[in-house]
Amino acid sequence: MPTTESYDIVRLSPEEISRIKDFLMSLNQFNDGSMLLKDPSGYCRSFSNCYDCVKSMWYPCGWCHNLGCTERPEKICPTAATNVEISNITGEIKACPHIYHNGPVLVPAGVNMYIKVNVYLPDPIVNDKEIICQIRLKNRHMHLKALLINNMVYCIPMILKSDLLEYGDTERGSLRVIWGGAQPYSNEVPLLVYSCEALATECESCRMIPAAYQCGWCDDTQSCVTGDKCADDLMKWTLNRLTCEPYSRKLFYV
Repeated sequence: MPTTESYDIVRLSPEEISRIKDFLMSLNQFNDGSMLLKDPSGYCRSFSNCYDCVKSMWYPCGWCHNLGCTERPEKICPTAATNVEISNITGEIKACPHIYHNGPVLVPAGVNMYIKVNVYLPDPIVNDKEIICQIRLKNRHMHLKALLINNMVYCIPMILKSDLLEYGDTERGSLRVIWGGAQPYSNEVPLLVYSCEALATECESCRMIPAAYQCGWCDDTQSCVTGDKCADDLMKWTLNRLTCEPYSRKLFYV
């Protein structure tokens, strides 16, 4: 009696089916059944982005940032890392340039600050490109010049305003980097605009906000704010991030 087995079905897109057909047409078949590839360059160049290129199944293509997908990366960009390897930390393909950040990029509304993200650049030619940060928030698109320093992208200081934040609200968007070449855009990372005042209305709830938000209670204004908004009382602001006990008692314990 036949046994029942389950098989994984790979569903190919029409684009991928067309690419494979073109690839097969480029093969010469000999009497012994062996095949010779006529022109692998056409197959490799059919990929328009790095991730699809380095995952190519029918020929080992590689990605050169200036020229795109090629069958000869060792000749065209010999210093680039084009081997397909997946990062254990980020899950990204290491042969492709990308930005990454631990969680969303947090930006306090109304504060002039740098936005920074980590960057992985397997092709050193990217270091010579002009770097631009692209921020998207609802219907707003912003482009900021950026610096590349020690595997970090720093977008120039800016202020993101959000007058629509009410109690507990945040505004979600995304950040990506434009860095020239055949595939000029990086991947996107989430970006979150928030207001400490909108996240908490009293000291104890302000203190419970995760430290990454850099919120603290300001006694003078009786509000939850970032440190720059409590500059006249910065010591109290710092201590109130640890405990909401009266200021005199905190000085005694310190």
